Amino acid sequence: MTTVVTPGCGKKAEENKRNTVIYDLLTCDMTEPVGIGVSVPLFSWKMSSDEIGQRQTAYRITVTDEDGKQVWDSGMVESDDSVDIRYGGQTLVSSTEYSWQLTVFDKYGRACCAGSSFETGLLEEDAFSDAFFISYGGGADAGESGLPAYRRSFTLSKELKSAKLYTTALGVYESYINGARVGRLKRDGSVEYHELKPGYTQTDTRKYYNSYDVTWMLDESGENVLSAVVTNGWWSGQIVGKYGRENAYLAKLVLRYSDGSTETITTGTDWKSACAAAVTYGDIYNGECYDARTDLSWMKPGFDDSLWGAAKINSEFNGKIEAWKGSYITVRKDRELSPVSVTVYKGTTGETTSAYGKINVIASYDTPVFELDAGETALIDLGQNFAGREAFTVEGESGTVISIRHGEMLNDNTGEKFRGNDGPGGSIYNANYRAARAETVYTLAGNGPESYDPIFTFYGFRYIEITSTAHVKFTAVSGMVVTSVEKDIGFIETSDKKINQLFSNIRWGQYSNYLSVPTDCPQRDERLGWMADTQVFAESGCYLGSSKSFLEKFLVDISDAQGADGAYPGVSPRAQYGNETGGTGWADAGIIIPYTLYVMYDDVEAVKSSWESMQKYIDGYLGSTNGRGPKNIWGDWLAYESNDSEIQDMLAAAYYAWDAQMMSEMAAAVGKVSDTEKYKALYEAEKQYFIDRYVKSDGSLRRSEQTACLYALYLDLLPDDNSVKKVISQLLTNIQRNGNRLQTGFLGTKIILDTLTKIGKNDYAYALLLQEDDPSWLYSVNQGATTIWERWNSYTIEKGFGEVGMNSFNHYAYGSVAAWIFRTMAGIGFDRNDPGFKNIIISPVPDRRIRSVNASYDSAYGRIISGSVIDNDSWKYCVTVPANTTAILRIPLIFGSLTVNGKGTDELSPDTDGIGFDGISDGAACFRAVSGSFVFEER
Repeated sequence: MTTVVTPGCGKKAEENKRNTVIYDLLTCDMTEPVGIGVSVPLFSWKMSSDEIGQRQTAYRITVTDEDGKQVWDSGMVESDDSVDIRYGGQTLVSSTEYSWQLTVFDKYGRACCAGSSFETGLLEEDAFSDAFFISYGGGADAGESGLPAYRRSFTLSKELKSAKLYTTALGVYESYINGARVGRLKRDGSVEYHELKPGYTQTDTRKYYNSYDVTWMLDESGENVLSAVVTNGWWSGQIVGKYGRENAYLAKLVLRYSDGSTETITTGTDWKSACAAAVTYGDIYNGECYDARTDLSWMKPGFDDSLWGAAKINSEFNGKIEAWKGSYITVRKDRELSPVSVTVYKGTTGETTSAYGKINVIASYDTPVFELDAGETALIDLGQNFAGREAFTVEGESGTVISIRHGEMLNDNTGEKFRGNDGPGGSIYNANYRAARAETVYTLAGNGPESYDPIFTFYGFRYIEITSTAHVKFTAVSGMVVTSVEKDIGFIETSDKKINQLFSNIRWGQYSNYLSVPTDCPQRDERLGWMADTQVFAESGCYLGSSKSFLEKFLVDISDAQGADGAYPGVSPRAQYGNETGGTGWADAGIIIPYTLYVMYDDVEAVKSSWESMQKYIDGYLGSTNGRGPKNIWGDWLAYESNDSEIQDMLAAAYYAWDAQMMSEMAAAVGKVSDTEKYKALYEAEKQYFIDRYVKSDGSLRRSEQTACLYALYLDLLPDDNSVKKVISQLLTNIQRNGNRLQTGFLGTKIILDTLTKIGKNDYAYALLLQEDDPSWLYSVNQGATTIWERWNSYTIEKGFGEVGMNSFNHYAYGSVAAWIFRTMAGIGFDRNDPGFKNIIISPVPDRRIRSVNASYDSAYGRIISGSVIDNDSWKYCVTVPANTTAILRIPLIFGSLTVNGKGTDELSPDTDGIGFDGISDGAACFRAVSGSFVFEER
């Protein structure tokens, strides 16, 4: 159990008149994890205090096993580090719960105490040597038509101390004990379920297993039944091109008795199998079919399974089985969606040869309580595009079949075909799903109210259409948000409603596309880990939601997908699309993502674990290109300007230089001195390569497209100040020529506002952010978007739907602007020289068109809070620097007169005020601060 104790380790509160606590204790980036698969866990924590300059001066960690035996005492370590502290004690034992106690010493040497726990998984390399993947064995069975099900009954022979279950599958699976879905019992008595297990990995290389303490689920006095159902998932489904032939299940149940003995139950031919599941079909793209009439007594004790055949051994998978890595896929209950409206219609009106007409509405409801007859359709608007599934409660006759279609948009007007509609106005539009059927089919049991939500698939949608073969009554419908974003950590609210909607759209895009892997979209027959989408959004993702372990897991997928020549593919894990390797901006994600984790979280472990793979790419693959860099494949995808071969050549050279620059910084972080210098030299060589080929004799670029100018400026690839001025002029002229609108695609959009800020043109940056014409961020907001779209104009009120072949309405790449909003509008930035927000760069840039900005970010070291209010003759900026961190602040002088916490800059004392004035530079007042809250006022 995680505990937080005020300083003094139990001393009376009056003896410690301050508010300093240690909180958010994590083991391997998780709170009280069960089933960690590493022998050297990493510990992290945060300090909170209202005392100026409070900091950690030392720490001590002790770890004890479940019998109370101490296995590690770090001793007092003089350090202010509190992120990823490595365990250094005795060898950990599999399937064992450990407690760790933390003592942090503050700046006065006073002690603050807290504690947490973790449980190991199966740490032995051959942990599953006695367990086998099993598939349906055929032969005599129960005669049902569902998917194969597996069961194993057992009784406990002695008094039980603990029961630990370790499971995985070839396909998406669920395990059940005595008919109940296996989940994690939380301390508040609720049960947390993990969705879509075992997640998406390189299909033939790696599978993760889940760990559960199921002691609470077993009956000590009689028979118990462990059972499972497996669907296609990422094994034999369309999403991986039907890689596997048969789905399979693997389990190991470790029973420990009070007398010290152990019993193990593993999957093998002693398990029974039959086509008895209520789920008759399950696929990531196509959806799920469920027959509620199915007799599920086979899941419970007392069932006669003599008609079931023996399961057979499945030998298709020869890869690694490892403990779960990354964020769990869960239902975000705090984001559950209720219907905005329910519309029942029957048939259409006004159909012509050129238009589908409009739906014929016969009833409307404000709540999801409605009745539906055969031949009628219920259209439900959940108000928000998202990834997940619907849940409902319905009543009707046995055998009644309900079909549910999903869509992101509605057909508009009178369904004119020239506008791209695929049905009558007001009905669901889902032509952009392409070959993904995305349908739920549910057959009623007919025994009164029955509730259901499909757990073996997910959809990307806002709207659902329900039809039924007979009369039914619905009493509840909701949208269940399924995501790997376990919690939100960054928040922004401004005085501009459209910017707030944009920020919401970006957040919902992350929920939807951070799902096992960072996908491109959650709705159509794709949903794959496109690498450029991932790398351009990674920084924004780290600001918005818990992303560290999620992206660390994706680095494993990237490494598993890497080619023998060192080139990374366009998609990881590899699938039926995107197998082209070495593409500029796509393959480079293999370096950009570890670098992003490093600067955002001080995640040196990610750098170390990725180092060999990164070197294989930059030294091996890129090193063989004679300076040219990655391949021309996608370039600045979906740019409004030219994306021809020369532009792509320029981008290739720029990305090669950028890779070298990042590798040099990361090499320094992990103590590789020679590599630091090697990659510095490589950057300089590639910079010269860029200059020789793409910079003209007068200092301007050969091409003046926005993206070309942006990368030259952003990465300092120009020879001198004259050239910088020339290229700035080219860039600004281009922006002005295009009506103050961006012309960039996926790669250029990522850096356009950052580059404008770097060159001191924040007025242009704000103009682009606040632009409402096509293309712009607010253009889609004005068209009704609730997520970020694949194209700036995926749908327009004026013209209708875009090209159906590639037109996602939930595609987060352009949401990369969120990072700029945090760093520049709110002023919360990281320091590359002291990453992980250990030292914070506070550099807000206000704009009178945004009257107020309120933001917070829960960094690796604590919560940073920022607030700004500006009017015609004053500006007020408030910032909180968390305990155990420092900050460098640049406060722009807009009105001239500046006070800090009511004092003039010359009155500040670092010792008493926690902040010192360093002078004025480039129109900004510069400060250095320790932790504390500071109010800057200008008039």
